[in-house]
Amino acid sequence: MSKSINEINKQLIESKNKRKEIVNNIKKNEIELHEIKEKINQLTKEIDKSKLKFPSFELFNSIIKLIKLKIPGLFGIFFDLFEINPKVRNAVDLILKDKLYTIICDTEETSRKIIEINKKNDGPVISIIPLEYINDTVQSIDYQSLSQISGFTQNNEQSNTQRTQFSNAKFLIDFININNNFIKKFPEISIQKIENILNDYFSKCLLVKNFEIGMKYAKELNLDCVTSDNEIIYKGAFITKVGYYDFEKQRCNLYENFCDNNKNIILLNDKLEELNVIKNNYCNDDNNIIREQQELFKKKNELNSLMEEISNSKNLLQTEISNCSEMISYQNNIMENLLSNKNEFEQKLDIYNQIQEGKLSMNSNKSKKLLDEIKNKEKQILEITKKKNELQSQKIELESKTNNILKNKQLELESKIQELQILLLNQNDSNENIIEISDNEIKEYKTTIKRLTK
Repeated sequence: MSKSINEINKQLIESKNKRKEIVNNIKKNEIELHEIKEKINQLTKEIDKSKLKFPSFELFNSIIKLIKLKIPGLFGIFFDLFEINPKVRNAVDLILKDKLYTIICDTEETSRKIIEINKKNDGPVISIIPLEYINDTVQSIDYQSLSQISGFTQNNEQSNTQRTQFSNAKFLIDFININNNFIKKFPEISIQKIENILNDYFSKCLLVKNFEIGMKYAKELNLDCVTSDNEIIYKGAFITKVGYYDFEKQRCNLYENFCDNNKNIILLNDKLEELNVIKNNYCNDDNNIIREQQELFKKKNELNSLMEEISNSKNLLQTEISNCSEMISYQNNIMENLLSNKNEFEQKLDIYNQIQEGKLSMNSNKSKKLLDEIKNKEKQILEITKKKNELQSQKIELESKTNNILKNKQLELESKIQELQILLLNQNDSNENIIEISDNEIKEYKTTIKRLTK
C-alpha cells in the first residue's frame, strides 16, 4: 500500500470537514439569496405603489420604456438636467408639471425615431427637446425694466445679465444647479446649452411670500409666481391656482424615488446573479463529490466481487486436487493390496524359476498357469505405478495452476485496493452517502489475500 491507513482516515476526516463547510456555505448563500429576493420584491411593490401616485403615469411610463431601449442620442428627461434645492421642489412641480418628463435628445432625426417608436407602442403625446436647436451662447434676461417697479432694486454695478435683488421675492432659477452627474455621463453636451434650457424654464418664475405679493408681481412683471403655501399665480395674474396641494403626488420626489428604487433593484439583481454563480460553483463541487463517491462504491463492489471470484476459483481447484488425491490414495491402496501378497508372489516366482532350471518338475499346464499369474501381477504393478505417476504429475500441475491463479488474483486485488486508496486521497470532499474504507475493512482484505493464497 502506497499510503498508510492512518493517512487515508486523516484524509477522510479532512474531506468530511470540508464537506460540512461547503454545505454551510450553500445554506448561507441560500439565506442571502432569499433576503435579496425579498428586498427586490419589496422595492418592486414600492414602485408599483408609487405608480398609483404619479400624475400622468401613462406618460411617465411611456417615457421610461423609451429610455430603457437605449436609443442612440437619447440622453434622458428634463428632470435629469438639474439638481434642486429641497425647499423649492413643490414650486418646480407646480410650474413645470409634465414638462419634467420632456425628453432630451441630440438631433431632430433622433426625435423622429423616438416619435415613431412611441407611435408603435401606442404611447401618449410626448415632448422632446433636440439639443441641436438650442443656442450655446450666453443668453441674458432684461432686468433693466424691473428697476422701474416699486419693491425692486438693482445695483448700478450690476450688468444686464445679473438678476435684480427683490426685497420680498426670489427667482426660482437661483435654487437650480446643473446636474454634474449628467455632465459626466454625457461630456459631449455643451454646458451652456443646458444653462440656456434651465434659464428658459426657471428664470421667469418668482418665489414670493404670499398670495398678494404674487398677484402684484405676476401682473406688473408678467412672471409666474409661487407662494410659500404652494399657490401659483400665472403671468399676467389672469389665472391662479389655490387650495390643497397633494405632496404625495409631487413629481420630483416620486421620480427620484422611482430612479433610486430601480437602481437598487439593478444592484440587487447583479448581486443575485453573483450569488447564483457562487451557488452553482458550490453545487458543482458537491456533484463532483457525489460522482467520486459513486466511483468509490463501484470500486468497492469490484473488490468484493474479485474476492468472491478468488474464493470460488480456489474452491474449484481444491476440489480437483482433492479428487486427484483420492485417486492417488485409491491406487496406493491397490498397490498395497498387491504388495501385501508379496510373499505368495515371490514363492510362485521362485517355483517358476526352479522349474525353468529343472530343479522341480511340473506339467506344462500348471507351469503355464503359474507363469500367467506372475505376468498378470507384474502387469498390474506396472499399470498401477504408471497411473500413480500420472496422478502425481496431475496433482503437481494442479497445485502449480492453483498457485499461479491465486497469485494473479492477489495482484489484481491489491491493484484494486490501491486504486480505491488513490480515489480516497484525491477526494475533495465527502457527503452523507460517503463510502468509507475503515481499518477493519482494509485488514479484512489483507487477511483474505493471505488466506486465499495459503
